[in-house]
Amino acid sequence: MGSSGLLSVYMAVLLDKMGAMMVLPLLPFIARSMDGTSIEVGLLQSLYSLMQVFGTLVLGSVADTWGKRRTLLLSLFSSSIFLLACGLAVSIWQLLLFRAGHGFFAGTVSICQAIVADVTPPEDRVGKMALIMAAYGVGVVLGPGLAGLIAPWGVFPVCAVASACALCNFCIGWWQIPEASPTKPVSALRGWRELLRALLSDMTLAAVCFLSFCQELGMGIFMGVSALFFQDRYGITASQLGLLFCAAGAGMVAFQGFVVSKFVKAVGRPISILCGWSLRLSIYLALASLDFAIIPWLSAVCVVAGGALIDPCAASLTSDKAPQGMSGIFLGAYQAAASIGSFMGPFLGGLLYDYVHTGPYWLASVASLLCLPAVLTLFRLQHSSEKGAAKEPLIAEEEDEEEQPIEKLLSEASPTRKRAIGRAAIGLRSIADVGPALSMFQLPLPELACRTLRHKDRISDESLGRTLRSKTEVFTPSVRERSMSLERILLRQYSMQASDRWSRTGDDPLRPGR
Repeated sequence: MGSSGLLSVYMAVLLDKMGAMMVLPLLPFIARSMDGTSIEVGLLQSLYSLMQVFGTLVLGSVADTWGKRRTLLLSLFSSSIFLLACGLAVSIWQLLLFRAGHGFFAGTVSICQAIVADVTPPEDRVGKMALIMAAYGVGVVLGPGLAGLIAPWGVFPVCAVASACALCNFCIGWWQIPEASPTKPVSALRGWRELLRALLSDMTLAAVCFLSFCQELGMGIFMGVSALFFQDRYGITASQLGLLFCAAGAGMVAFQGFVVSKFVKAVGRPISILCGWSLRLSIYLALASLDFAIIPWLSAVCVVAGGALIDPCAASLTSDKAPQGMSGIFLGAYQAAASIGSFMGPFLGGLLYDYVHTGPYWLASVASLLCLPAVLTLFRLQHSSEKGAAKEPLIAEEEDEEEQPIEKLLSEASPTRKRAIGRAAIGLRSIADVGPALSMFQLPLPELACRTLRHKDRISDESLGRTLRSKTEVFTPSVRERSMSLERILLRQYSMQASDRWSRTGDDPLRPGR
């Protein structure tokens, strides 16, 4: 996928979140106009988050089976329909139904993360994931502001513009996001089985999902009661509150776009997660125990900065653990854990706020403290992997550039060179067919008079038995060639065939006693 495709993926996240945030501030007013109760107003957001839990899991599995591009387009088109339907609702139950449908198809972020993970090498994934969250932050900032400009004309125009944003998003994705490289579809049953097995056996994946749940639980508590708390304790008005959250969104964009990638490359993912966790825990404790006028403004910065350090690293760790072709359901499970926290946070925070105004922030602090075992687990696993890597034998030379097909190289060769390669291939095939003779690789080959064949064996003990892996290198004694030659391709091909035969039959010519 080229730069235009990646840019379209980021635009999909931005426009989708902007449309959702345009409607979100108006939902209480729409519900009140339909004589909705306070419980029904709360259900509008809770039901959205609850349906998002199921939607991210189901759509992640569908993306691995049906294709990520088509699943993304389905989500964007369905979001457009449900956003428009919210403006046409005539009863509170219709509004709840349309809001639930929008929540089910709101798993755009996890699908976009899966698309980026499939086309990005592991060392670059954190930076790409950070750009996705930066686009998410831009949508959070622009959505309420655009809704405020359109709101004087009524609720339906706001919903119509939000629906148009989602529809425009669908068109951009249709034209700009290319089809992924063809891979074997993964059945839904196999995807769920692999996910369950990984959650039970892989400590990294389990720790990341638990971290996502606890962090979003604290964030949901913060977002659910902070508007009331800042007004009751610090006297912050609605306009000031809007500026505060606008500054938080701008800070999120700045951190995700310019800081996170460089910081993670410098210190590593576990340390980045630890720094983000420490920032959020510190500000939750400050909100619960201190009373300074600057704390609300610091809270917006610290909460956003902490999330900017945690979310891309956790998403990239999850994608690293996903088997080939299953990034959709694995990242869907990661986002589902976050959605569960987002669903529970505002509800629990609202219950505690009626009794003690600082109670929700103490609960958010406890939720952050529960993340400590997960963070320490990530540190321990990284240390163990680094220690194991240090014990592995070092490879003498680096891997050369990707091999070109033999047919292509032969088509470009001259007739004389083709005849020479043919004679070399016959000689190499005869050597590869004689198993014990491969232990005498120091003998010169007549067809390759100026070259030497060096055979390196690496024996690794695996759970299913002893496997012999061979790697053959050809080099000119005077000048090492970095490019792959025809002779080298043939040598590697036939020596690996012989090695595979030894592994299957157990007839190892290098075994002592032969």
